[in-house]
Amino acid sequence: MRGSMLSGQQQQQQAVDYSSDDLYHWPEDLADRHAFRRRMEWLLGYPVPSRLASRIHTYWLTALREPVTFPTLAAEVAPLASVVNWEYLLDTVQAPVLFDPCAGEGNILAALASEVPLLEARALLYNNDVNSAYPADFHFDCLEPSEWATAPAEPDVLLCSPPFELADPIFGDLAIRAQMFAACHLPGDYISNGPSYRRAWWSWLQSQGRTAELRGLPRAPLRGTRRCSWFFVFASQAVRDSLWAPQHECFTWFE
Repeated sequence: MRGSMLSGQQQQQQAVDYSSDDLYHWPEDLADRHAFRRRMEWLLGYPVPSRLASRIHTYWLTALREPVTFPTLAAEVAPLASVVNWEYLLDTVQAPVLFDPCAGEGNILAALASEVPLLEARALLYNNDVNSAYPADFHFDCLEPSEWATAPAEPDVLLCSPPFELADPIFGDLAIRAQMFAACHLPGDYISNGPSYRRAWWSWLQSQGRTAELRGLPRAPLRGTRRCSWFFVFASQAVRDSLWAPQHECFTWFE
């Protein structure tokens, strides 16, 4: 997928080799905003406007110095128990790895485990946060490819509520890394009101039958009237057909 949707001319203009499938390496220093933009395009497969990429890059560097966390409510996590066939996952994959790369205080996996007790017993749950003040299993910057070498290899499920301003590079990366699926907790209009490259990326994934959405989550403090949603990207349509099993009584779901 990576870079496959960029035109041939655009790929030729890129100054580095993006052909490697090694997700732990990147041939450029992401502290350079131009390299950061090229990585976003590599992850999402579509051209990213320079001004927008620069703004995201600046926010990332600021967030590294002053990390800020807005906890995800347990009530926002609870519906995940009703839309994913967790028993099938546990029966199919031995000790599946569930990993939250932007965990903060670890609310998401803790809340999910309370809703699906089998996960606590039969899965491996890991949290990461760049802020070492949090009691996570790992403390690395999930936007730096090389730092993923310290994380659990080939995580099956990636769940997180990333900083909304950094969602594009983070979600694009998680969608590639997850062996089963990646799901991000984001503003409900993340796709519909997003820039053209984001909508094109999501449309391309939809055409492959790999996406799903869970909308209508409870409103949370500090977000005003904005409601968030869960956006899923599955490894393939076959995986989605096996794991995506929403119950009609749970919130609003879309395929």
